[in-house]
Amino acid sequence: MTTFKEFITALEQNSLFRDWKKNHPLAYPSHFFCLITAQFQAKSSWEVGYYDPANSKITVFVPIKKEDISIDFEIKPEDEVFKEEKTEVEELTLLAAKISFEQASELFAQNKEQYFPKENLHDGFITLQTINNQLLWNFTFISQSVKFCNLKLSAQTGEIISNQTIDLVHKA
Repeated sequence: MTTFKEFITALEQNSLFRDWKKNHPLAYPSHFFCLITAQFQAKSSWEVGYYDPANSKITVFVPIKKEDISIDFEIKPEDEVFKEEKTEVEELTLLAAKISFEQASELFAQNKEQYFPKENLHDGFITLQTINNQLLWNFTFISQSVKFCNLKLSAQTGEIISNQTIDLVHKA
């Protein structure tokens, strides 16, 4: 699987997913997620989350390689959604994606000094998700000074939508 669309297609043909989907007919893809290094290299497989509005929970599917080199999937237990209380979890709109992960990574690297000039970034994660009807690459890294450094880029235009630094250590 080389594209997110191929990932979704393979997942939707998988018997584990089809059985799960029978019990979650309203569920839809809400995000792709991957742990990454500070150099934008994947540290894990890409995972896809499906949001079920019937119970307001997310179920994550993870690809696993079998001995015969084919791809299978495992399912993680349903979990609570990490979001602001009055925010809706939007369906992932892959057709809108024009900026690849590699291009988004380059844009982050080009703008790192502007948005996080004093931060030495370590490993983090990337999420492809739709927020406020906009498909976004949502980068979050932890810094050496124990801060989350977050940058959201449009997956349609490459425009920087927002940035923020969150201090994880509260000074008294």
